[in-house]
Amino acid sequence: MNAVMLELPLDALASPGVSPESLASEAKFMLALKRFEVGRLSSGKAGEQCGWVGLNSFSPPGVLVCQ
Repeated sequence: MNAVMLELPLDALASPGVSPESLASEAKFMLALKRFEVGRLSSGKAGEQCGWVGLNSFSPPGVLVCQ
């Protein structure tokens, strides 16, 4: 899998008590969600990128459904 590295100051994104790993996971989810919303990613691929299993790939366009 390819990786993308973003250099941002931690205090620009993190909330008190949020680990860098949690922040990275949230950013990965938000990127997949946005790419799905704009039609650049299928629901199945968005789910794969987030580590989800059991996504309904036959959901209506623009609707992400997790089973």
